[in-house]
Amino acid sequence: MDGYGNKIEELDVLLQEHDVHIAFLNETKLRPDQHLRHRGFRVVRSDGTNGQGGVAALLKRNLTCAVLAKSQHPRRQSIRLELGDGTGLTGVYNSPRLRLTEAAIAELFGRTSRHLVIGDLNARHTNWNNTSNNANGTVLNNYAETSNVVIQHPDEPTCYPHNGQTPSTLDLVLNKGIAMLGECRVLHGLPSDHCPLLFGIRTGATQLDAEPQLDFQTTNWAQLRARVCELLPTPRVPQTTEQLDRAADDLAHAVSRATLETTSLANKQAGQALKLPDSLKRLIEHRKLLRRQHQRRGNPDDKLIINRLTREIKETVASIKSQKWAETLRRAQTANGSAWKLTRILTKSRPKVYHLDTDKGPSSRPEEIAETLAGTFEAYHQLPDAPLNTIDEVERTLLNRRNRPEDPGDVAHLLTNPREVHQHLKSLPPRKAPGADVNKPLKESHIGNLSNFYKIQTYVINGNVVVN
Repeated sequence: MDGYGNKIEELDVLLQEHDVHIAFLNETKLRPDQHLRHRGFRVVRSDGTNGQGGVAALLKRNLTCAVLAKSQHPRRQSIRLELGDGTGLTGVYNSPRLRLTEAAIAELFGRTSRHLVIGDLNARHTNWNNTSNNANGTVLNNYAETSNVVIQHPDEPTCYPHNGQTPSTLDLVLNKGIAMLGECRVLHGLPSDHCPLLFGIRTGATQLDAEPQLDFQTTNWAQLRARVCELLPTPRVPQTTEQLDRAADDLAHAVSRATLETTSLANKQAGQALKLPDSLKRLIEHRKLLRRQHQRRGNPDDKLIINRLTREIKETVASIKSQKWAETLRRAQTANGSAWKLTRILTKSRPKVYHLDTDKGPSSRPEEIAETLAGTFEAYHQLPDAPLNTIDEVERTLLNRRNRPEDPGDVAHLLTNPREVHQHLKSLPPRKAPGADVNKPLKESHIGNLSNFYKIQTYVINGNVVVN
């Protein structure tokens, strides 16, 4: 990837568009204090030293997968995984300054008979479409010929250096004992000198979506109870531990079966692959052609156009995610608790920070300010002691104020992407807690373009909405 920070939005879209289950990221260049999160994925990291190198694995949360080992060699980082059927996967990044050895390659495979090693070993060889060989490539090729390992690679280069050097194929899949491996193909959706590599693998027991997702708001509880009684055998007092275990299993089986019969399946739209608009696909394809043209001609004008296209792609991706976020907010309600669940999801993984009214001192970092706003929004939506009509009145008031802004010029571009809100929060004066400034009118706020979400929070905090 050659750095992670400026590729978050486009990486999210790429993962959703191709319905990726496991992603290995090379050269993440993350420091230990930097966070790496992706909605719907579990993240495993093996960071390099001094913000260089590094590997990360993104694992879909419903995937049966165990993390076996992480290596943090100063110039080689790797993560070894095992799927539910015993298939091994290793993501690796090997610095160009570190000489490969056959012993080091064998260590990446571990002891499993079915294993894939995926990543950038900085190994060049003409056998995988490079124009020349280097020392690492020679070692890797010799190991493959003597160890029953197949080196699988795409038909086009995976690395297009920014300095105009010859493109090369550095990102490889080393296949040991896996027959059902799909064709490797290069994607061109990220603004990086390394292009993502996509392939499919068939395994026997990864158990994706093993358990059906149920919508318990549709459960008929009276029917469920009656069905459990029908399914349970004639009750007897257990006399032995074996009888107690059998009775517990019977009860669990009856409850599970009755639940499936009396509850509807949940809508799985969130798990579907994202469909990119044709305009964005054309931009990505145009940038891909220009990058190849720039490699051949080295024209600086091509580089300027590539940079402009990258900015347009990032803006388009941000707009797509903003629209999805706006739809999520539009569907959030207080009556069924979905608004409260939304705020819990957004804040549960963040570190605890002090609120503005504590004796620990004022909050000054943008992260603390954002956390305080999220906590306040959650508190107003919970309203545990308020009657239902009061909650409805608060929601109607907030929505009415959102639809009738005081000054249309202040909200000419309504943003609803949390990352965009965070960028605005970062523009606040440094080391300045939101004290009296928070009570200024909306048009005098430090933030010019407000999202619907943040605008509602602003009205709540300013005291424009009073809960009696």
